[in-house]
Amino acid sequence: MAINALRQALTAGGIAVVMDKAHDECGEDAVFLVGGTRYVVQFASTPSVQDFWQAASVSSARTEVELDRGVQWLRETVEKKAATISLGQRSNTILAIDARHAGVLSDQAFATLYCSRFGSPTQEYGFASTWIVGPLPKYCVRLGEGVP
Repeated sequence: MAINALRQALTAGGIAVVMDKAHDECGEDAVFLVGGTRYVVQFASTPSVQDFWQAASVSSARTEVELDRGVQWLRETVEKKAATISLGQRSNTILAIDARHAGVLSDQAFATLYCSRFGSPTQEYGFASTWIVGPLPKYCVRLGEGVP
């Protein structure tokens, strides 16, 4: 489960995370308490691009993704999710990009190129932090700076 991978990645990075009750009717996918601050975790799946899933369904278990294409998928995911979260809520929102089924996107190279092209989603959109969440905690990568 993506929420567990992210929580475990934060914990492995020395961040004490306490899970709190999320209110799905309020759009909360999960809630983390970190250092006395309440963060709402919002998940967005990537890629939502049809050709990736078509290629994956007819090829082997391993699908290659060009760096530029993967960065564009991440960008589209961040933009779409930012459009659904009010400015006032973003400072306490952790955007978690669920890339468990496209784990290659959780490679640091994608995050580095994304930030060199677009900057950090924390600076651009005001999120507390943005994470690319891979299939395991060791494949969770923060996209730019942020807390936690």
